[in-house]
Amino acid sequence: MAQPNNPVSEVDLCAYVDGQLDIARRIEVEDYLARHPDAAAALMADLKSSDAMRLALGDRPAPRADIVERAVQLDRRLAAQRIRRLMPRLSFAALATLCLWLAQDEIGEALVSTSQAAVPPFANEAIQTHNTARLRDTMTSQVKTTVIDATAIREATRIVFPRPSDDWRIMDTRLVPSDDGTGLEISLQTGLGVPLTFFAVPTRSSAPSLPDAIELSGASVAYWRKGNIGYALAGSITPVELDRLAEDFADNPID
Repeated sequence: MAQPNNPVSEVDLCAYVDGQLDIARRIEVEDYLARHPDAAAALMADLKSSDAMRLALGDRPAPRADIVERAVQLDRRLAAQRIRRLMPRLSFAALATLCLWLAQDEIGEALVSTSQAAVPPFANEAIQTHNTARLRDTMTSQVKTTVIDATAIREATRIVFPRPSDDWRIMDTRLVPSDDGTGLEISLQTGLGVPLTFFAVPTRSSAPSLPDAIELSGASVAYWRKGNIGYALAGSITPVELDRLAEDFADNPID
């Protein structure tokens, strides 16, 4: 906007605060304030004092809509000027760092959500069955079945599964409910005495064809899928250790 022929004076600023200017002069004053941030800050302080006095006297008329709108526009113009003054001082690297810092929380949450969403439900169920199996181990009243009838299990549930390694002990076998239907739970103990829980269930959930071990809910679980059967091996050991055991187990012959 061109400079006004009649320069803005202190009288104009006081009249602006009191709402005594006509529209044309208000526009000229607002343009002046947009180009002089110090004067605008002083005027805002005067407005605050004026509002405080009205509040103390109980005189609180509703502000006119056009004045509110102009105040918003003025604030935006002042903010834009502050940004333009700041930008030349920022190097490209500093600006990139600022953008990354602002976005890192959102990116991190998105990555975590995507990673968790990729874990099939039967992997979570394997963790639950493992925790339940460890609880049953402490209860002498629980009857355990240490013999696996692979044929009967296949005919009843359509579940086929790898044969446990020769040096692994079968501690218990049972059918358990699952979100995908009836699942198979086998409590195992490795040759080194490590308790593990194997879980298998017919499923449509996506999973890798080879075991993938992760830490989940305070334990480790390795999960994979062959055909329409999802498999998981859970234990209270590191994912690296469990991954090695699961790969050996997955390579065993299918019963």
